[in-house]
This record gives sequence, structure tokens and C-alpha cells, in this order.
Amino acid sequence: MPAAKTKNKKISKIAKTTKKSRSTHASHPGLSWKKVAAIVFVPLFAIVGLAVGLKVSYATTQQVTYNSMVSPMAEDVYGINFEDRHISELGSQVGLAGTDRMNSNVTFLMTSAACQNGTWNSGCSTAAGSTFTHPVTLNAYNVNPDNTVGDRFATVTKTFTMPYRPSSDGCGGGNTTWTGTDTQCHTSKAFTIDFSLAGITLPNNVIFGIAFNTEHEGLLPKGTPGPYNYLGVGTSGAPSVGVSLPGASDAYVAYSPAGTYCDGTPGTDTFHLDPFSFCWAGVLPSFKVSSDSVTTTPPPVIPPAPTTPKIADECKDDGWKIFTSKYKNQGQCVSAASTSK
Repeated sequence: MPAAKTKNKKISKIAKTTKKSRSTHASHPGLSWKKVAAIVFVPLFAIVGLAVGLKVSYATTQQVTYNSMVSPMAEDVYGINFEDRHISELGSQVGLAGTDRMNSNVTFLMTSAACQNGTWNSGCSTAAGSTFTHPVTLNAYNVNPDNTVGDRFATVTKTFTMPYRPSSDGCGGGNTTWTGTDTQCHTSKAFTIDFSLAGITLPNNVIFGIAFNTEHEGLLPKGTPGPYNYLGVGTSGAPSVGVSLPGASDAYVAYSPAGTYCDGTPGTDTFHLDPFSFCWAGVLPSFKVSSDSVTTTPPPVIPPAPTTPKIADECKDDGWKIFTSKYKNQGQCVSAASTSK
């Protein structure tokens, strides 16, 4: 008989455990409404708070909005040398094509006549692939109604790895040039540098300027010779995308007092429109601007929290607190569940 009593106790214990399990997990086995509220509804409320009244913006593929660069890029182009021309900043006003204006990338064509040893016109010798580094600044300005330089709204300075030009090889019978893959004789080497204007929306018309320091020129002249003395901004003619403003041959430039504008006026280290455009016909700074378009979409649809409980078990474990019909306690919630049946 003792064995029978033990068996009955085990059955009674199992029955109680089963009853408790059914009571707790009747509608959601293994998950109480308190846990549901913590996992589902609280985050949803937070998301709703962030999303209401907002629009989601996303960017599409970048489109070219200005381009005066020639493709494919030549091995060498005519460059405006800052040290020789006594220039501290050079640029152009452009009218951007299309409507894309966000997160622009700006690519400038540059030239290097620097040699690893010697100079471009005297014993130039460069090991294949040799480079140097130098910082360059891109400035972006608004345009005043009279085409003068407005406020600067963006500036980016980056240090770029730049190539030395190849060694002189007697091309053309001289001792200053190198032979390109195009079999032509060159004195410098063309390359590009890229700037990102992330988070900036460009106006339809904008003035871009490139600035860097050389031995005697720039905002902070280096004071010593270096490969930067042989850097220049590459040039080209009319753009294939966008327009050059205010005219097809107008450049913006800052000359030091040692230089002169096209009309013979001495430089003042002030970046402005060169009074005469004939000096810049066909030799404006060569660059490309690519920008993002922005599309807005309505906020995502967030499912609402339940209004009332469907069963009494949904009120347990603080579940009564998550319904949009506010209850003072669990009892009110249970009563509402009974009424809804």
C-alpha cells in the first residue's frame, strides 16, 4: 500500500503542474504578455515616436552634373603651374545640369612635372611608380548676383599621393621630355584627385576653387623647394555637361602681388573673377562633379498596439499595461476581456 500512496502523490503533483502550465500559457505557450510587451510593443511605440511626421530619404546612383574632363584622360595636358604663375587659388563658376545636388564628388585634373631627381628640364630621373604626397584644398562658394565670389559654404583639404613624371628619355631628340604610350613627347604627367562633399547640397550655380601651397605661393608658402613647385591644375575647353559661367572663357583666380591678372592689374591674393577672359580661352580648370538625387517616401506603417484584450490571460504579468484602452489594474483588464467575448 505505501507504493500506491507514492503513486497517487506523483499523479497529484503532475496534475497541479499541468494545471498551472495551462493557466499561464493558455494563449501563448512559452511566452507571457509581459514578455510580449517588452519584445514587441515597447519597440513599436519607440519607432512610432520617431517616425511620425518624418519622411525617409535615400540616394540613388550619382549623376554627372558638370564635366569638362576629356575621356579617355590624356597622359599629359596643359597645366596651370601655381609656383610659376604666382597663383594661390584657381577655379571656375559652373552651372550644374539636371537636379541632382546632394553628396557630390568632385574630381580635378592635375599635372606633375616633378622629377624624383633633377628637374624637368635638367637631368630628370624618376624610378618607375615613384610618388610624393601633398595636401590640396577644394573650396566651394556661393555666387553673388553680379557673379562675384560669395560666401564659402564648403572646404575640404586632403593629402594626396601624386606621381613624379617619368625620366627624360630623349624623346624628340631633346633631354627634357619622356615618351608616352601614345608615342608623343611629354614634359609632365596628368592625374586626378577626388574630393567628397558628403552631406552638402550644392546650389545650381557654384564657384569651385583649388588651392595648395608651393615654395613661394599659397596661403602658407612652404619656404623651401619641393615637388609641389611643379604641380599644376589641368585644363580643358568647353564642358560636355553643365555650363561654364559667367562666360565660356571665364576663370576665377587669386594671384599674389608677384603675379598679374589679364588686364595687367597686380595680384592681391584675393580670389575673384579675372577681369579679362581672353587669357583663359580653352584652358579653364578641368574637373567633373557627380551628385546624388534624393527621393522622399512616406514613413513606414507601424501596426498599432491592441485596444482591448481578447482573453483574460493577456492581462497577466503586467500585460494590462500595454493596451491603448487604459486600465487602472489587472482586474479592469480581465473584466474587459470577459465583456469582449
